[in-house]
Amino acid sequence: QEERLLDELRDARAEFAAAHAAIRSVSPLYRLAVGADLQPVSLDRLAQYVNPQQALLLEYLLGDEGGYVLVLPAGGPPRLAALTVEPAQAERLGVEPGPLTAERMAAILRREDGTGVLQRMRHPDAAREATGQLAALWEVLVPEPERKAILDERYRRLIVVPDTALAQLPFETLVVSTTEPAWYLLEAGPPIVVAPSASLLVNLAARQDEAKKPAEQPVLSIGDCVYGAPAKAGDGELLSALSPRNRYSGVGGQLDPLEYAGAEIDAVGRSFRDQKIRVATLRGKTAREQPVRQYGPGRRVLHFATHAVVDEAYGNLFGALALTPGSKPDNAADDGLLTLAEVVELELAGCRLTILSACDTNAGPEQRGEGVVSLARGFLVAGSQRVVATQWRVADEATARLVGRFCELTAAAESADGEADYAKSLCESRRWLRRQPGYESPFFWAPFVLIGPP
Repeated sequence: QEERLLDELRDARAEFAAAHAAIRSVSPLYRLAVGADLQPVSLDRLAQYVNPQQALLLEYLLGDEGGYVLVLPAGGPPRLAALTVEPAQAERLGVEPGPLTAERMAAILRREDGTGVLQRMRHPDAAREATGQLAALWEVLVPEPERKAILDERYRRLIVVPDTALAQLPFETLVVSTTEPAWYLLEAGPPIVVAPSASLLVNLAARQDEAKKPAEQPVLSIGDCVYGAPAKAGDGELLSALSPRNRYSGVGGQLDPLEYAGAEIDAVGRSFRDQKIRVATLRGKTAREQPVRQYGPGRRVLHFATHAVVDEAYGNLFGALALTPGSKPDNAADDGLLTLAEVVELELAGCRLTILSACDTNAGPEQRGEGVVSLARGFLVAGSQRVVATQWRVADEATARLVGRFCELTAAAESADGEADYAKSLCESRRWLRRQPGYESPFFWAPFVLIGPP
């Protein structure tokens, strides 16, 4: 009976995932990405977005035969540049020389022997070994004229639209000089924003959705959750063992408490309250799915300090933020897992910023031309104008410090100017964390990225 129920559950999930994929073409994200006239944003409109910001836009296209980057500088004409891995660069990157195909890019980032760029950066001690590879990628990914212009400080913003595996690489980690200590683009270049597509970025910037009923407290901070051990099958507990919450035991094991989540929530609240911006919190036993659905709408800022899980099996549809579970483990609406499928149903019109302070919130299956299917993308669909999310598993204490600093700078800017420069605040926060003793490695400061307009 147990095997039969498991088979039925797998079949039901597969059918649900297939149905969800079939309606993506009419989803809010699709309409947002292509615009009101169901056409991609034109180069002229894209230039109108880039020019006032004094920005440089780099949009990548990696295919089976080669790779290209669309270069659109503020005040200049667009051009298409071919991307090639030269022999000297190939030696440092551990691949054969030739055009930068999607397959070659993936091999640079991940290798069977564990020496890929991403594999090294995801460990604090090994990240230093990636310096030479990141210097080679700076040369491969950014054409020479643009490298010079960036280092000459000609741009106030760098907009990156990655493709395929490149979506996993934080461009701030590119090394512009290998002299000790290594000089990263984080310090040498302008603030960076990332977007799944140029059309999506432009339409997000133009998004003027307002909440139907703005909350009295513009900020909602959620986390410091209470995690219990997954239920086990046996003695009538089979349904509990099959509940959505227990999927995590097969992916990431039992959820341990996040030691610094409480301190992070305190820091976020203090940052906004110091600027006379009211904050509400859902923490501990109240940090459940149902209160998030009830109290999330109408907020200008949403902040989650939780665990997260990526589910590659069904296009990340069952990937989730892990919250405090309700009293009934078989209740999918309050089982403690706010899945991607549930995230897109949240009503977040008027939300200007969502902070996903959890592991791998900008990770997931890759889709050519669309980046990764991540939890971050779900919040964009739900109505958030921009999302701060993570590229890999993050260190709890470093995360609390970086997010606290980011909210401090954001709140101060909102109080002084009425509107924050989120890209600048995140960039300055990462630079600040890198200067702190023990946090110099990209492992600590690199994973957080801003998706959406600055």
